[in-house]
Amino acid sequence: MNNLIIDNLSHSYNDVNDSNLIFRDINLQINLSETFSLTGESGSGKSTFIHLVTGMLQPSLGSITIDNKKISLMKPKLKASNLSIVFQYHSLLENLNVLENISLPIKIFKGKLDKDDHIFLDKLLSSTNMMDKKFRYPHELSGGEKQRVSIIRSIALKPKCIFMDEPTGNLDNDTSLLIHELCIDIHREWGIGIFLATHDMVFASKMDTNFNIKNKRITADD
Repeated sequence: MNNLIIDNLSHSYNDVNDSNLIFRDINLQINLSETFSLTGESGSGKSTFIHLVTGMLQPSLGSITIDNKKISLMKPKLKASNLSIVFQYHSLLENLNVLENISLPIKIFKGKLDKDDHIFLDKLLSSTNMMDKKFRYPHELSGGEKQRVSIIRSIALKPKCIFMDEPTGNLDNDTSLLIHELCIDIHREWGIGIFLATHDMVFASKMDTNFNIKNKRITADD
């Protein structure tokens, strides 16, 4: 199964009955092999939602599950096989080169890279025009190149879906468009789903389904 089930989700950073309630009674079913965008005003809870569905936060009420397993209780290896996350800031390790950064998830969960892993990572680097930057360090890369590396790293373990939190928020328009196309290509070539939280309405429009946060609820656009 590829469905992420959100059941009666309510969330607050304090008491779910107080004025700080962020979400109220959210019920969604998300096919992890498809593409989605989540839009809404600043402060509406887009980042919080990404943190909840990736297990970084425990919901105040309700549940978020894949195959009847709660995301927040999944063992790290199982969670990594289902989903990964890309942040607005690339979060690369400055003391590791590009290859070492994108290899890190494989080393953490498998111990070492095998021949197939090397082939897969080289193919990703080649398809994103980053092969010539393979041994460079983050300080030697542009902002767009760093974000490309971050995205490559997020699919190193071939998860079912990548959850992205404003991945073009720090990029100029031309570089943002390159990230748009990279994400679409990843979905088409590898069958990996995309769930995108963004203010970038052009990027959002390229996803199959758009959700919007308003008045503490999440609904699909018509």
